Amino acid sequence: MMRRLSEKQLGENTAEASDDIIALQGVNKEIMERLRNEDITTVTQIAYCDPVRLVMRSNLTFNFVTDCMGQALAWLYFEDKLAALRPLGMRGAVEIKNLMDDYDAEVGGDRKLKAERDRAAAALLKIAEAIKQDPSTVEAAFREIAGDPYTEFLSEVWT
Repeated sequence: MMRRLSEKQLGENTAEASDDIIALQGVNKEIMERLRNEDITTVTQIAYCDPVRLVMRSNLTFNFVTDCMGQALAWLYFEDKLAALRPLGMRGAVEIKNLMDDYDAEVGGDRKLKAERDRAAAALLKIAEAIKQDPSTVEAAFREIAGDPYTEFLSEVWT
């Protein structure tokens, strides 16, 4: 509260440095302030934070923090295009990893796995179309996101 009052009196607006945090679903001004109190002012900081430490210091829930981390990891690659990916089921890094796991599945003679792989391949094309990007570059970005150690951690925690 003191920080906000002093910023108002001095005419300073430090919110400019943290505007991108508000792009994440579920983050409002109150949450942004709580994150700022823990020295997190950018999406990159949320993507690569220590979730346990942040939960303990901010009193945010573990699920909320890990959800923000997943969104932030995807936001690093797609920024405002992430909003176009959400209706297609790609809210964040965990969903992207799940899609790529289905896309890369060894199908053999398993019809169910083949159907999942076909759905993932079709979804990748629709995603590329929705954000007006070449499918191969979307796939490359998705592979980077899916292979990120923080994404792998979030995927393990989520399941």
